[in-house]
Amino acid sequence: MDEDRGKKKKNSGKELPNSRGNLETGIKGSRNSIKELMDALWREQTTNWPLMKKGYADLQQLLTKDISVNHIPFKAQHNPARIVSSTAKTDRESIAARPCFLCRHNLPAEQKGLLLLGRYIVLTNPFPIVERHFVIPSIDHIPQRLMGDEKDNGAKREQNGGQNSSQILNCGKQSRRQNSRQNGEENENENDHQILIGNSIEDMARLAELFSELLDIYFNGATCGASAPDHFHFQAGPQGALPLMEQHPKAPIIERDGGSIRLMEEQPRTILLLQANSISALCSLWSLLTEGLKEIEVSDDQLNLVLRHTEAKKWQLWVILRSKHRPECYFREGDEQFLCSPGVIDMSGIAVLPRPEDYSRITGTIWMQLMEEVSLPADKFHRLIELLKR
Repeated sequence: MDEDRGKKKKNSGKELPNSRGNLETGIKGSRNSIKELMDALWREQTTNWPLMKKGYADLQQLLTKDISVNHIPFKAQHNPARIVSSTAKTDRESIAARPCFLCRHNLPAEQKGLLLLGRYIVLTNPFPIVERHFVIPSIDHIPQRLMGDEKDNGAKREQNGGQNSSQILNCGKQSRRQNSRQNGEENENENDHQILIGNSIEDMARLAELFSELLDIYFNGATCGASAPDHFHFQAGPQGALPLMEQHPKAPIIERDGGSIRLMEEQPRTILLLQANSISALCSLWSLLTEGLKEIEVSDDQLNLVLRHTEAKKWQLWVILRSKHRPECYFREGDEQFLCSPGVIDMSGIAVLPRPEDYSRITGTIWMQLMEEVSLPADKFHRLIELLKR
């Protein structure tokens, strides 16, 4: 999704149901029904929404080529439609000056969504990078943060529709919560939602389970690829689309009941793989990892994540650790500029290049240098590993 979305015609559809009672009138979320709903949503949007129809048609015509980085396979993609996202201004002042393009009242009138878990809308991405590229924003306008206060998290989830209910609907008017925020009023329940979204790995895992064998769930940290750092959201794409997920991990750093943390190929990226047999085991490993990240002063802003669920391997969470969003060559001028803005998809094996000149000159060597520059430095990464082994 891109920043100019907020300038499009406003959606006049009905307001999303947000009570547990309303949700229970929707279609219950078995994986089979979720697949049918996702298929129906995709067909409807690629048929009836001209912007989405064009975006999907353009995706079929994109130039792509294989590149090799230290014998690790990557793909390069020339995708002109991503220029808005690649050049998006994500500083505080720019964010404050533009409408949020993930809030329901700013979505195009033609856009429809699928409500899941009572607090996320699945939307098709009209500027796709992969086949069946979805965006999954929170129904509330809250920051792109993963780590937060876990106190009473489970209770809040039960109160706020933690069941796997789902419903296709028009994405319509803003909620009372959004109205009060935009009018500068104090929201007495804001802390509740910070708790609800605070540890979002559980939500991510539940979405991955709903999409088991179908889609991977992606997350961009607020300073590492998110073009809407002010509005919490995931993305999703087909399993098998990203080269990283097909590579074999190394031996475990640690093992415990129900899961392990393993190293992936360290160069040119710094990546860990969390494997777990249950959501609780995954959350336990995540808590262990986040404690180590705090000690080396890495926040959730500096992470890209991909989460997959399969019946065979259960939950697999790839954690890509970052030092910054954009390499220095992004800010240069003339022939010295190389316009790339790496997010989770880029770091997972698809270099998205909106300009033809960058696509024509991309090589494995150039991409390796760019990824090394934006990845966590080796000394910090090794320190984290030592902390995890304690």
